Amino acid sequence: MAEQDTAQGDLDDATRFVLQHAQARQFVWWVLEQCGLFRVSFSGNSSTFFAEGERNIGLKIVSQLDGVSPTAFPKMMLDMASEEEARKSIGKDQSNHVSEAE
Repeated sequence: MAEQDTAQGDLDDATRFVLQHAQARQFVWWVLEQCGLFRVSFSGNSSTFFAEGERNIGLKIVSQLDGVSPTAFPKMMLDMASEEEARKSIGKDQSNHVSEAE
């Protein structure tokens, strides 16, 4: 039992470390996207099982984040949404500059 507690404590410490670094949080977000956490996994055939397996890993990661800091995942969602908006805004600005130059 103590060995499990130590392993979980080490994992919690590693998770806290990751959450303190913006680039690490960005990587975690990418992993969650790859896991299909944000899309429907039902396909109507047996590939649903594969997609659900991927999604389950994403849910385990979110559960670990939640266990360490209940606000970490919502904050990460907001941060990633802000970054996406900024990227879109930069793209619009660049297309406006091209239009003005023509």
